[in-house]
Formats: sequence, structure tokens, C-alpha cells
Amino acid sequence: MHHAGFPTIVGPEAVTPNNTVGGIHFDSTVAIFDVDVVNEYLDGTGNQGGPLVTSFNVSSRSDLRLYKSDNNATIIKLRDQGAGFLDPCVALLQRMIETVPSTVVLSDIISPVIFKPINATLDFDAQDNVIFTGYIRVSSLSYIFL
Repeated sequence: MHHAGFPTIVGPEAVTPNNTVGGIHFDSTVAIFDVDVVNEYLDGTGNQGGPLVTSFNVSSRSDLRLYKSDNNATIIKLRDQGAGFLDPCVALLQRMIETVPSTVVLSDIISPVIFKPINATLDFDAQDNVIFTGYIRVSSLSYIFL
């Protein structure tokens, strides 16, 4: 979660010269969907469950409210399953994604853009040359470029 996109959840102190959008991860195993988010929350280590647990904005601590709603009983049960944690999580995420009212007609699948310009700007320099600046996001590193 990034300060740039969620300033009411992630504070400005997360923005640093090496983290210009102020990203905070949910656990220390970045980009891996595993039980560590639960372990770090229950043990009070690492990122302690992420910004939806630790946010400066108490009203944004939705994960913390969910975890504590049964005195952490469900989250402890998930931790105790170890790698089995993935099965109920995947099933719940799938149900959340696929919950669409029967009256809704879905569009065709939208494919992500592989290359996407970010923070692109056009400007003029002192000699009236057009200057284009910005960043390019690459959505997949599985492509081979020749």
C-alpha cells in the first residue's frame, strides 16, 4: 500500500528518497502470498500485518478490526495451518471476486497493458524544445526483449 495512493492510511513518513511513493508492505516476504502476514501480526514483528493493521488512522485499520472481532481466534487458526493457510484464503478471495449480482452483465476480459506510462508530463525547456518526462511501468518481467 502506498502513501501516494492512500495518504489517509499510509503517512508521509513512508516517503523516502529510496521509496518515493511511500510503499509499505503487509509482511516481510514481499510478492509472496504466504502465512507470514499472519505470523508477523500475531508476533508483533516485521510489518505487524501491514498498514490495515497499523495505520496512524484508526478508522483505516480494517484488518485489525476483522482479526480482533473474535479475539484473534480465526487468525490463530489460520496461522496454525501453516502452508494450509493458502487453501481457505484462495477460496475466500475467489468468492469475493466472483460475487456479482445475477442482474449484472460482465464485459469481456480486460487484458492489462504491458507498458504503461506513469506521471508523464510534457513541458518546454529554455530553448522552446518539447520535453517529455515520466516513468514506464512494466507489468510482467516474463517477456524477453531483443
